[in-house]
Amino acid sequence: MKLQQDEERRLCPFILSPAENCYCIKLSSQDVERTVFYCSKNFESCEIYKGIFHWTKKKEASKAAVQAL
Repeated sequence: MKLQQDEERRLCPFILSPAENCYCIKLSSQDVERTVFYCSKNFESCEIYKGIFHWTKKKEASKAAVQAL
């Protein structure tokens, strides 16, 4: 299944490979509203996304620093 992304219909980049604590994984009745809100064009305001994104960037920076040695 291919998900199309365009200017109006952006999806969280982690939707196809989500973390264990992502709203789309749990998808309980309490998380449906959060899933719809955060996994779509509002993903940049999601605390889960921010944590994964910043961790990934920090890991990439560390790897680059080691390679520069």
